[in-house]
Amino acid sequence: MGWLLYRYSRFKKTGITLKVFSLLLFLAFGYGIGDRYLYSLERRYPPFDPTPDQCEQLRGSVVVVLGQGLPVVSDLPIRCRENSTFMLRLLEGMRVAKLIPDSQLIVSMAGKASEQDKQMFLDDLSAIVLLPTNRTSMITTARDTREEVALAYVAISNRVAGSGQAWPMIIVATSASHIPRAIKIFQKVGVCPIPAPCDYTDFEKQKGPFQWPFIRFPSGYSFDLAERGAHEWLGSLYERLF
Repeated sequence: MGWLLYRYSRFKKTGITLKVFSLLLFLAFGYGIGDRYLYSLERRYPPFDPTPDQCEQLRGSVVVVLGQGLPVVSDLPIRCRENSTFMLRLLEGMRVAKLIPDSQLIVSMAGKASEQDKQMFLDDLSAIVLLPTNRTSMITTARDTREEVALAYVAISNRVAGSGQAWPMIIVATSASHIPRAIKIFQKVGVCPIPAPCDYTDFEKQKGPFQWPFIRFPSGYSFDLAERGAHEWLGSLYERLF
């Protein structure tokens, strides 16, 4: 846009400003400004590592996995259609469900794949980790985190109403950078879940002061992290406004 304004319009100063701004954004994202924002999000809640006594206290809890979708058009078998983010979230949810006695697992699995394919994928993975399939269920129509939380709330409410039991503790498993926003959305419906973060992008113990990397080129991976950070920032902004 800056080049077009500078080359083909009378707004040449605006075009130069846009080009300079674009260059600064390119350098900022390419050299890791998004990495540091994600690091602050991911360290807001610690990993979920309960003691045996705590697991017993959480007996009968519901583990909610805020997952992603399976594509419907593919020449690959179902087990090969998931992405790494979804798999890490799902494995963390299953790990937690196996730790806590009598817990139930609710997995949000959107996408255009058929209900049969989704159920087959969940059953196959449950068999691998030795989690009984009667302890798992799916949410298949959510389009965003708000709808995932709303549908999970309805599913748990129906289960509680049908059994006459007290409202269970909820444990939410999702990416560490996504956990802060997910917790806020749960709190809006009156639930204070226990976070079980996973899918970390930075494994350092502590971020040191920013050092300008004169040697390496801007990293494509840094752009991926910047995109994830921007997604979470915009999502958090939306939750504060609405």
